[in-house]
Amino acid sequence: MRLVTTLLLLTTLASSAHAADPEALTDAHRALASAVQRGEVKDMLRARAQFAGLSAADPQDAQALYGVALASWRAVPLLTEVDKGEAKKVCEGGITAIDRALKLDKRSGEAVALKVGLQGLWIGFNPGAAMMLGMEMEEAMGRAEALAPASPRVVLLKGMNTLHKPAFVGGGADKAMPLFERAIALAATESASDRSAAAWGHDDVHVWAGRCAEKLGKLDEAVTHYRHALEVTPDHGWTRAILLPRAEKALAAASRR
Repeated sequence: MRLVTTLLLLTTLASSAHAADPEALTDAHRALASAVQRGEVKDMLRARAQFAGLSAADPQDAQALYGVALASWRAVPLLTEVDKGEAKKVCEGGITAIDRALKLDKRSGEAVALKVGLQGLWIGFNPGAAMMLGMEMEEAMGRAEALAPASPRVVLLKGMNTLHKPAFVGGGADKAMPLFERAIALAATESASDRSAAAWGHDDVHVWAGRCAEKLGKLDEAVTHYRHALEVTPDHGWTRAILLPRAEKALAAASRR
């Protein structure tokens, strides 16, 4: 398939990259953020290849490996719709990358939480792994919170994991909503100087709070959260083109009843 060829080309290009440095990492994070805003999975994979190239040039750079994992987590849901086999490979590669990052930096709470997020996606490819991974993921998320209690990204990932868990193991929208609200509050405390390119999630916290509010039937709250997401990232395509119009339409219909 054309997508497979693209992946192979990007991997080849990645191997020729120069050594990792802060500016190169920032460029890769910005490329990933732009791809996410536009919903372009090929560009997410291109950003993933940038991170992979930086890691190949400097295997001791935990941040480059974190970038590979983050780009994998971003790309997998969209890639699954196009090529499930490749999505599974990208997910597995993301887990491998974050494991390597954690060997280099065992105290990175955000890396621990991102691994849990990737494991959640992995269960989608291997439902039988849910029982085995469930307890490991719960323990890891607790460790992530202990290591990075003020990180909105850790709490966001916990909220997403909670939203998708079955109710009989403590999941569901009602359990997840307080976590998204906490993630929003934590994101608001990050100053402009704290918001490096790697400090992603300031729009995600509102997007996922909105999705959670929709599941709870709180359409007015969903609309408010989606509008806040667009205040953070005006060009967030998914929110602007799909999420907000859908919630506004549902709210208008409900108000006419």
